[in-house]
Amino acid sequence: MTRPQPALRAPILIPIAALALSVAACSGTSETPDAGIAEDSGVEADSGVEPDAGEEVDAGVGPCNPVDGTGCEMDNYCVYQSSTDKGTCRELINAVGFEEECSTALQNCDPGMACLQLQGENAATCRKVCRLREGTGCEGLSGAAASYACTIRLAGVVRTYGFCAPAAEACDPLNNMCGAQENCDIVQQDGTTGCVPAGPQPLGANCSMDSCRRGGICVTLTDVSMTPTCYEPCTLPNGMCTTANYACVNVGLPFGLCAPM
Repeated sequence: MTRPQPALRAPILIPIAALALSVAACSGTSETPDAGIAEDSGVEADSGVEPDAGEEVDAGVGPCNPVDGTGCEMDNYCVYQSSTDKGTCRELINAVGFEEECSTALQNCDPGMACLQLQGENAATCRKVCRLREGTGCEGLSGAAASYACTIRLAGVVRTYGFCAPAAEACDPLNNMCGAQENCDIVQQDGTTGCVPAGPQPLGANCSMDSCRRGGICVTLTDVSMTPTCYEPCTLPNGMCTTANYACVNVGLPFGLCAPM
């Protein structure tokens, strides 16, 4: 068995005993953007045109770092491109700061940020870019919320980069007291659980791109499948599982997961 370390949709395997497990932590924000950059809903936004003002580089391995905007020549900054999940070096003119209104067409935010408008918002604002796999890039961020976590995930494919969102309210998946449209899922690298918007995926479904419904935990049990899947949480050591021929498995968390026997 393993103690899960959430990779925010990018599995990390850390064996503890026999059963290998990795966690694809659920997005803390899953609203559909009205414009700008598409994210966790799985529905691409009708976005403004991103500026083509520099040579794209592989931000995952190259010098251009969209998390802090570094790696470019003088007077240029590394700006995140949602279409490629990479950064591109270009100038920033009249850039605005974190959580300030911005232009999705111009992408005119300060270095390390991108302009994004979520469903229900009246205007696009600058969001901090972060690394989903490591859950880093939101440390020390000061804004309207008390704290932030790397939990906004772009739609459509598994991504390297995401955006910082207000940290989720803590919860217990065995006693899901989250809101009616929320689910208690793993949200941090250390296995911390929090209330996040519930997705469409039922128990047993792939949750690599869309979040689990209420009552599901998105993890990868590699002895079962290499695909992140929605599993039912259960009470250790011998909690009941609602799916036939499933048993409560200890994966090193305060709760177990119902897995095939």
